[in-house]
Amino acid sequence: MYGLIGKIVCVAGLRDALAELLLAAVPGLPGCLSYVIAQGKPMIVGFAERVETTPLGGQGLAQA
Repeated sequence: MYGLIGKIVCVAGLRDALAELLLAAVPGLPGCLSYVIAQGKPMIVGFAERVETTPLGGQGLAQA
């Protein structure tokens, strides 16, 4: 398992709308799951920096 932190680049002026759409989906997505919302695709220009991480604990991982 690994973690991925990425930056979404959106269409100018649509940052708040995209953030609202993504935040509305959070309650149904436990943990750090990767997801793309089809409704948000027209608001996304691309993806910028990304960093892979190694989770030390959390949902879905065995307790130490």
